[in-house]
Amino acid sequence: MAFASIYGLKIFYQDEGPKDHSDRPTLLFIHGWCATHKSFEEQVKAFKKSHRCLVVDLPGFGKSSKPKIDFTMTIYGEVLNGFCEKLKLKKPILIGHSLGALVALEMNWQDQSISQQLILIDSAPIIMMKQIRQNMRLTLDNIRERGIEFQMKQLCDHFFLMPDTDPHYKAELLAQSKHADKHAAEAIWAHMIDYDGKRAFKSAKAPISYISGTRQQNNRKQLERYQPTMNWAQVMRGSHICHLTEAGQVNAMIASLI
Repeated sequence: MAFASIYGLKIFYQDEGPKDHSDRPTLLFIHGWCATHKSFEEQVKAFKKSHRCLVVDLPGFGKSSKPKIDFTMTIYGEVLNGFCEKLKLKKPILIGHSLGALVALEMNWQDQSISQQLILIDSAPIIMMKQIRQNMRLTLDNIRERGIEFQMKQLCDHFFLMPDTDPHYKAELLAQSKHADKHAAEAIWAHMIDYDGKRAFKSAKAPISYISGTRQQNNRKQLERYQPTMNWAQVMRGSHICHLTEAGQVNAMIASLI
């Protein structure tokens, strides 16, 4: 585990697996809202023997810098593209969950040569629908008025997890969210509401694969309208954090793609 200085920000990252397999792509994992690098522990365990696995903490979360700036997808894309340049990564596969999936799309939109493939795990809304935008605005009000812990509990109870999900996963999400800066959490949630994910999605030249939970955040037909060759997979009875709760299924899907 180490830090990289990118545009004056300290970016914490975990670096596992072989670094000399030029025939195998590096996997760069990007976590979701109020999570940390720990959210991809099961994927790192599964792939570190065969692939170099890098997992970052986004600015404002985990152990990375928490500056009081206006967090946007543009900033995250620039920082992580700078991270790839700093570590001299050659076309890694970008694997993002939720917010991290939008960051992966933004990275690719800023530099179409940055990656060889994008794997989006239950992405935050790429094409924003009216009802979803209204719900996200209500969530933003709760974050502002009642804080991260309250809202994370609400999301776990009503959206992130299935009714019969092991309580361990809720405890893990709450533990990771304690390392989130409220300013960053609020700012990037507000930005997600108005982010034009369709622009980045439809312009992507790298192959895109989408792994969906049971409660779809994005409409498959809408996405296929802009990326007809997109790979689509869906876990069986899987929560929003399916890479944790249904890690076996998700890992098998990733393995078939890389």
